[in-house]
Amino acid sequence: MKRSNLVWVVIAVLVVALLGTGIFIYMQHKEMSDFKEQVEIDKQRSELEKEYSDLAAQYDQFEGQKMMFNNDSLIEKLDAEKVKVQRLLEELRTVKNTSSARIEELKRELTTLRGIMRHYVMQIDSLNVANKQLREENAKVTRRYREVAQTASQLKQEREELTENISGKTRCRRYCGDSDRFERKDCKKN
Repeated sequence: MKRSNLVWVVIAVLVVALLGTGIFIYMQHKEMSDFKEQVEIDKQRSELEKEYSDLAAQYDQFEGQKMMFNNDSLIEKLDAEKVKVQRLLEELRTVKNTSSARIEELKRELTTLRGIMRHYVMQIDSLNVANKQLREENAKVTRRYREVAQTASQLKQEREELTENISGKTRCRRYCGDSDRFERKDCKKN
């Protein structure tokens, strides 16, 4: 009986050791999985942070061009989106324990913001094209106006010269009673 008790004790110790080892391996595996997941989340967070930084830089590029837009509503929308990007970027930088669900949410938000940015870029390009066309049209109209003004000035000058010439000739002629004969006084030619 001593031997059978010893066998049972050895079996019990082995079972406890196996259970302990199994639990230890399970915990190590879980810890390793959590670590890998955290590394992946950190990597995604870093990538998102870079993408948000790039997007913020694109918004900053438009900062210098605001004077050219002449569209207050577009400028307000652009500023609102820029503030939103900066807020999300700051959130990414300050919150270190970002969950994978929040990372996915931020990715969707980034996709939306990029779409909005593309829309604004297309609107700005369209406005720039229209502005260029209007400037060219304005230059043509201004050039044509100057030409017409110059022609009008020339015609006015010619009319004044003709008026002086006609009134001078009328003054120079005096009717002498004979319908075919005119006497010229105060004229250089007789």
